Amino acid sequence: MSKPMGPIPAGYAADDDGMLLIGGRRADLLVEEAGDTPLFVYDLGLVRGRIARFRTAFPGIDLHYAVKANPCRPLLEQIAGELDGLDVASGGELQLAIAAGADPGRISFAGPGKRDRELAAAIDHGVTLNCESEGEVERALCDAVDHALRVA
Repeated sequence: MSKPMGPIPAGYAADDDGMLLIGGRRADLLVEEAGDTPLFVYDLGLVRGRIARFRTAFPGIDLHYAVKANPCRPLLEQIAGELDGLDVASGGELQLAIAAGADPGRISFAGPGKRDRELAAAIDHGVTLNCESEGEVERALCDAVDHALRVA
């Protein structure tokens, strides 16, 4: 027996039985296909529509996605090329963004407490690095010199 879930969210539809449709597919059939809940299902048409709506409302403004908001690789793979950049806050998020096909030149890495290996990876990949302290700047400069010597 399923419990009632409330009204259908804006931008979504329901079939004649009142079942939520996601990307035109019944939610109960998506659950059956996945084998159980919880599961995450994205309607890429809605995602792309929201990106387009943002661009229309804010022409000339760059749109970046914070990977920490939802680090789902298949989602990142679909939207990375439609955004102006991805913002990451850890070495794991950096690797995920790169693995999802994001252009490293359009990735920014911010957040306190970056490890030396995270700074080195950011520099090696050529991402924009936002340093949070003088100490982090000094460590990043050492990593940048090491990188320059390795590629020379």
